[in-house]
Amino acid sequence: MFLRPSRGGCRSPSIFSRFRRCRAGNAGMIFALTLIPLAGIVGAALDYSLAITARGKLQAASDTAALAAAKALTQNPGLSDAELNSIAAAVFNTNTGNIYQAKNIGFNMSRLQNGVSITANAEVETNVIGILGIDKVDVAAKSETQASTTRVEVAMVLDNTGSMAWSGKMGALKDAANTLVNTLIPGNSSDFVKIGLVPYDITVNIGTGYVNAPWLSGVPSVNWCGLVKIRKAPDDTLDTAPTGSKKIKAYYKPCGSLRPLQPLINQKSTLTASINAMQPNGWTYIPAGLIWGWRMLSPSEPLTEGTTYNDPDWKKVLILMTDGDNTAIWKNTKVTTNVPSTQADAKTRTLCDNIKDKGIKIYSIAFQLTSSTSTNLLRDCATTSGDFFAAHTNDDLRAAFSSIAGDINKLRLSK
Repeated sequence: MFLRPSRGGCRSPSIFSRFRRCRAGNAGMIFALTLIPLAGIVGAALDYSLAITARGKLQAASDTAALAAAKALTQNPGLSDAELNSIAAAVFNTNTGNIYQAKNIGFNMSRLQNGVSITANAEVETNVIGILGIDKVDVAAKSETQASTTRVEVAMVLDNTGSMAWSGKMGALKDAANTLVNTLIPGNSSDFVKIGLVPYDITVNIGTGYVNAPWLSGVPSVNWCGLVKIRKAPDDTLDTAPTGSKKIKAYYKPCGSLRPLQPLINQKSTLTASINAMQPNGWTYIPAGLIWGWRMLSPSEPLTEGTTYNDPDWKKVLILMTDGDNTAIWKNTKVTTNVPSTQADAKTRTLCDNIKDKGIKIYSIAFQLTSSTSTNLLRDCATTSGDFFAAHTNDDLRAAFSSIAGDINKLRLSK
């Protein structure tokens, strides 16, 4: 018994082979005709994909430009509309040069009450569906950003000891610190940033302006230049009020070259003058700088420029930099120099932990340190491992301060 195909049938395991081989009726013609819309569908999908990609890049460029304008507005609220537009347009143009087959790219920025709005558009040329009379696809993007109202206080705790006189290190430190100030306060002053400076060696010079302060005791009648002693334990590692027996005591020693600290201020010229006046001399006691950096950010006496802790509108940052090991120790308000670092390292570690417990972010910089013990101490002091910088050269130090300045700005900006 034989099975025969029907006269009009076409047997094949593949539907496409069936259309190709079949001689019955108009199957070949039908198959050819179906290829035309099929090719159109594939081509349309390709062109649509290109348009989607172009729109994504246009949106990214718009977002980046809006953030740049918001950042500039945050740093300098007095910028004119033209200045803001110039900043945003420059960033936008940089990021739209590689959008494939896009032409007639349009950009418009408008100023909001506390931010900017950007609209962008472009025409994407088609490859296939042009045969259907569609030679371009319009794409658009929109971005809005608000200038951050978050403010920041920054205490720079900087090593001014004798070893900073070597190999141009003090000059590099001044350059680096001034770069940070210029980045955070691009104009003459800022409503959003306050910066303070704490030069330290075995102690800190608070200046003579506090001679009659109620929290200071033991000031000699003549020739006191502003040096202070370290308080007795445990108050030497705590932000306790300097009252009664806990008052801070004046240190009657020649000041040498140690310059006075500069409390938090938003005036660039004052900060620049304080930084440029720094001079290296003396032994190293890191806790002296840390405790006064903390006091600078604290809202309570002895320094009162700091805002309250946990204020949602303010962030607090401390930058600690040293180029050497601890070489001194204070005990019962008396100092001993040229000693092992063990005791001072323990004080440093306790202070770092106590400062971070108050919600203060710590950046630390180990500048040309050769001791793994001191390097690890600085690394552990930082809030996170990414907040620690090992600066092996003068250029590394400048780069560290520049990176920290950028990171501080990121703390304040939101999309």
